[in-house]
Amino acid sequence: MRVLIAFLLIVALCAGCPRERPPGPEEPPTDSQPTDAGGQDATADAGADAGADAGADAGVDAGAPDAGVGPTACSRPQVGAGDPALPSTRLDTSFPAMSGRTIAVADAVSLQAAIVSAQLGDTIELSPGVEYVGHFKLPELAGTGWVVIRSAPAALPPEGTRATPADAPSMASLVTPDNQPVLTAAPGAHHFRLVGLDFRPAPLTDVNDLIVLGTGLESAESLLPHDIVIDRCLVRGDPTLGGKRGVRLNSASTAIIDSWFGDWKRAGMDTQAIAGWNSPGPFKIAGNYLEGGGVNLMLGGADAVIPQVIPSDIEICRNHFKKPLSWKLGDPSFAGTIWTVKDLLELKVGRRVLVADNLFENSWAQAQVGFALVIKSANQGGTQPWAVTEDVTVYNNVIRHAAGGVNIAAQDFGTTLKTQRVRIANNLFFDIGGPTWGGNVPLFQLVGGVDGVRIEHVTGIAKGNLLNTDAVNREFVFRNNLVTRGPLGVKGSGLAEGNGTLNVDFPGAVFSRNAIIGAVPTSYPPDNFFPPDVAAAGFVDPTANDFQLSSSSSLKGKATDGTDLGVDVAALGAGAAVPAQ
Repeated sequence: MRVLIAFLLIVALCAGCPRERPPGPEEPPTDSQPTDAGGQDATADAGADAGADAGADAGVDAGAPDAGVGPTACSRPQVGAGDPALPSTRLDTSFPAMSGRTIAVADAVSLQAAIVSAQLGDTIELSPGVEYVGHFKLPELAGTGWVVIRSAPAALPPEGTRATPADAPSMASLVTPDNQPVLTAAPGAHHFRLVGLDFRPAPLTDVNDLIVLGTGLESAESLLPHDIVIDRCLVRGDPTLGGKRGVRLNSASTAIIDSWFGDWKRAGMDTQAIAGWNSPGPFKIAGNYLEGGGVNLMLGGADAVIPQVIPSDIEICRNHFKKPLSWKLGDPSFAGTIWTVKDLLELKVGRRVLVADNLFENSWAQAQVGFALVIKSANQGGTQPWAVTEDVTVYNNVIRHAAGGVNIAAQDFGTTLKTQRVRIANNLFFDIGGPTWGGNVPLFQLVGGVDGVRIEHVTGIAKGNLLNTDAVNREFVFRNNLVTRGPLGVKGSGLAEGNGTLNVDFPGAVFSRNAIIGAVPTSYPPDNFFPPDVAAAGFVDPTANDFQLSSSSSLKGKATDGTDLGVDVAALGAGAAVPAQ
């Protein structure tokens, strides 16, 4: 009965919401397929303003990045009892010491020959401003060390600095003449570092996968490319026609750092800047600008072929996830093509995933309802019964200008296992929902019963419901947050707001020391706070997106750990460190 009530509620509240499009006729199973109403529909609405503020949390200590992991290290929260496990294997992306030859290459034919004949330890140096047109392949080489393929280094941004299109004149270009990849990796290819290269298709060429690191059809981990780093590169689709995917990420031990992904877009078909599904990991996606139509970054979306493999030990940090407003119908900058848009980050499989220090912005209702982040377990094609997403930490991020915040679904596409242990801590959400982004979408949504969700020290300014759910969620913690109620606050399908929902759908939950702006105190447990409006919360200047609490705010020092409720703006380096585009 509750499923029927939930469905009817969703239909009523989302009447007029845009529905997900069916995949295009050429779409392979690696794309994000439409989800059912329980997986993506919602009931809320929100609004705020533009800006580039930051925020985080002092109550959950950021801690210093571990030494020896390179210049794009990730913040890591302290882990307590019941918290998700953090990545246990971390990739060192420091530039390797090179002891071999430096091989200068003048043209495309010489480039492939140099790659094949290189020895580990060699540097292959390409000429800035030269186009190397063709299809190139990284081979499996014997020995130890790295092969570096790079543009001549004189004018490249220094290590640890993101490349941008302004750096293109200082780069060599690897150009595919057709819709086939410009770069692939042979089975077992390893220890290649690509530095300061401009990867792109020929003009007016709509490429499928520009860079393929593992096809996704390998049946054993030993067949995967591994130990590959893409560093300070441009990975771009055609600005007019777009393209399907920047990197097909089915290699092991791979890092993509300080690079720029742009124009990964198609109309009527899913696209991604980066997507992977048939790898054990570990991955490090750090310091990048990621622009994608369907999903900017996705793990899953097709079934793994390697038995029992789950991408694990994933660090996604210090990136800027964005969909340009020139893609959005109705925006003053709209350029005339309605590209398929879904969400900014989607995890359909994954284990021990850290999402930290990122800026997420611009996700609107179009092919889906417009959540910024989607976390679920999906047996996409029905042949991966072990598919699961678990131990996910979303920490120290700024999420702004989106229809909804975070959607967490237990299962999708007939998955046997359930999503579990997700922690959302030290995050700032603002300008969530409202007519600009698509209307009735909640700040948080739990679908199908998700165990071990912890939401702590979040500041969330939204027009939609605070939290929607449709099933029983165990081991739930909602603590030390400063959030808006929206129309219905914490709402389960067919249940009363607040205590009526918490008592049924969140048995044994910890729900304390939260400030719920606009809520009625008698509807919620004691030991919470209820400012009547945003002004009463005591932010420094919410109209300028300064969500730090002023010295006179009554919410200062009221968290269970003695700090302020909500996000600690001074401690959140993420959004401030990610330049606005």
